[in-house]
Amino acid sequence: QVKGQVVAFFWANWCRPCAKYTPTVEKMSESFGDSAAFLSVNIEEDKDGVRAFGVDRIPTLVVYERGVERDRLTGQRTQDDVFGFLAQHLR
Repeated sequence: QVKGQVVAFFWANWCRPCAKYTPTVEKMSESFGDSAAFLSVNIEEDKDGVRAFGVDRIPTLVVYERGVERDRLTGQRTQDDVFGFLAQHLR
């Protein structure tokens, strides 16, 4: 079981909003990498795994704490929305 926080970023190469999220997610990973694990999940490479996590839209960011989902952000959002969402959950 994972201890601490995990942020999973579900995306696809063909998804334009996903491409807009990527720099913000990478920046947050650099800033909070000591306190949270960041996972990048290409939905085209692991379709069964994606369904197991209940992801039906992309981009999707999911924050887990000690293996339990705490919150998710789905769909097209601004970079400020993504930053705010992650900053709210990461410590």
